[in-house]
Amino acid sequence: MNNTILERNEINEIIDLLIGYKKLIASVTIVIVLIATIYAFFIYKPIYQATALIQLAKQNTFIFEDANTLREKLINKYAIYTDLDKAFPHIASIEKPKYSTGFLEITAFSYNKSELRPILTKSVSAIQEDHNTSFQAYIKNQKNVLTQSNDIIEMMQKQISQLKINNEQLDTQLKGLDNNQLALIAIKTVTIIKNETEIIRLEEKEIRQVNFSKSLTVTLDPTRTFNTKLINGINIHPKPITPSKKIIIIVGLISGILLGLLLSFFLAFLAKRRE
Repeated sequence: MNNTILERNEINEIIDLLIGYKKLIASVTIVIVLIATIYAFFIYKPIYQATALIQLAKQNTFIFEDANTLREKLINKYAIYTDLDKAFPHIASIEKPKYSTGFLEITAFSYNKSELRPILTKSVSAIQEDHNTSFQAYIKNQKNVLTQSNDIIEMMQKQISQLKINNEQLDTQLKGLDNNQLALIAIKTVTIIKNETEIIRLEEKEIRQVNFSKSLTVTLDPTRTFNTKLINGINIHPKPITPSKKIIIIVGLISGILLGLLLSFFLAFLAKRRE
C-alpha cells in the first residue's frame, strides 16, 4: 500500500516537473528542430551511390586475373582504406561478390548523381585496357593456331584424295594386265597397299586434327573466352545512401525533446540541492 502511494507521488512529481518546465522543453525542442532544419536544407549534402559489376576476362575455363589479386591492386590504386578524406566523387569500395568467381563490384560515392557514371566508366575502362593488351594477344595467337590447324586438315584431305585417285588409277591398270605381267601386277598391288595404309594413317591424323580445331573453336566461343566486360551497365541508386532531410528533422525533434527533459531534470535536481 505504502509503495503504491510512493510510486503515485513520484509520478505526480514528474508530471509537475514537466508542466513546470514545459516552456523550457518546448524552447529547447524548437531550437534543436530549427538547427536540424537549417542543417538539412542548407548545409547537409546527400551522398549518392553507384555500382558497376564487371566480369573479368576469361580464357576458356581460366580467369585471366584472379579477382582477389585485382581487388588488392585497385584498393591500393584508389587508396580506399588509406585516404578516408578523399574529395567526392571517388571510388568507395571494391568487393568480390559472395559465391562467385571472376567478378568484382566497384562502388562510387558522390554528392552529385551525374558524376557517378563518368568515374565508374573511367575505372572500368582502365581495367579493360589493362587486360585487353595481353588478352587480345592470346586471342590472336589462338586464332593463328586454329588457322594453321585448318590448313593442316586441308592439306591432309588433299593428300588423302590424291592417294585415293592414285589407287583408282592403279586398280584400273591392274584390270588391264594379264598373267604374263606378274611382276608389274605385284608392284602395283604393293603400291595400292602402301597407299591404303597411308590413307588410314592420314585419316586417323585428320580426325585428331579436326578434334583439335573443334576444341579451339569452342575455346574461342564468346561465351567461354571474352575480355573484361561490364555486366548490366552502371547502376545508379535513385535515393541517397545517407539519411533523408525528413529523417534528420525527426532525429532533431526527438533529440530536442530528450535534451529538454534532461535539462529540466538537471535544473530540478539543482533546485532541490539548494533547498
